[in-house]
Amino acid sequence: MKANMKDLLAEGLYHLIIHKPFEKITIKQICDKTGVIRGTFYNHFLDKYECLEYLCSSLILNENEKYIKQMDYHSFIQHSLMTILEHKDFFYKAFLIDGQNKFSDMLHRVYKKELYIILRLKNIKNIPLSLDLYATYHAGTLILMIHNWVNHGCNQSIDTLMETIDYFYENNLYDLLKD
Repeated sequence: MKANMKDLLAEGLYHLIIHKPFEKITIKQICDKTGVIRGTFYNHFLDKYECLEYLCSSLILNENEKYIKQMDYHSFIQHSLMTILEHKDFFYKAFLIDGQNKFSDMLHRVYKKELYIILRLKNIKNIPLSLDLYATYHAGTLILMIHNWVNHGCNQSIDTLMETIDYFYENNLYDLLKD
């Protein structure tokens, strides 16, 4: 049994998402899968969306916490991609969750928070915009690239995807459009 009840519930949701559409998953099914009563679920999560966001955050951050603390952006992203590749069936199904609580928005919040922490810890000075705006922009770009990669079956190697991400970050549109 998992040491943490939240992790146990999230793991149950993970296994359910692999086998059925998220929209058809109920709190009862999560509880049945994990062997807990409904009240236990609600002691830890408001709904299945909050459980999914916790699961998403756990997958991405637990494996990569050391890189965030080291402020190593490149390694954080690379190891995040390795985690996504390892769980590509889950991420493929999760990216299908659309609407008001879409998965890409959840993943964006996870990356934005961590990118903001990395930027803040770097103690960057003299930037024209807020760190929050930088984190928002780069997290959004990253999620679009990850979503595209997952939708295409993770057909590019992680190294190739990292080169593409680096290229976009190093070459802005304005510079490319200059005469």
